[in-house]
Amino acid sequence: MGASPTDTDFGSDPIPIFKSSAAPGSDG
Repeated sequence: MGASPTDTDFGSDPIPIFKSSAAPGSDG
């Protein structure tokens, strides 16, 4: 998960919906 180049594990991504459902902006 986390296709955005600016995606971080801290949930700073503007579109956490596209990330893992486990946590907002999380790659896992």
